Amino acid sequence: MSLALIRSAPAAELNPEQMLAVEHGIGEAAGPGPLLVIAGAGSGKTAMLAHRVAALILAGA
Repeated sequence: MSLALIRSAPAAELNPEQMLAVEHGIGEAAGPGPLLVIAGAGSGKTAMLAHRVAALILAGA
């Protein structure tokens, strides 16, 4: 499986900013720095977080 599979999931139409948060620090040798997500209600924070966890698992975390 790859990160491309997550991107193609029809139920998870993430916007470019959400995809940046999902991919934050993945593949960096030194590890990612802190990430703070500030967004309003109904903006997709939970979907982004679920995709981030999946991406980290697929990356070997």
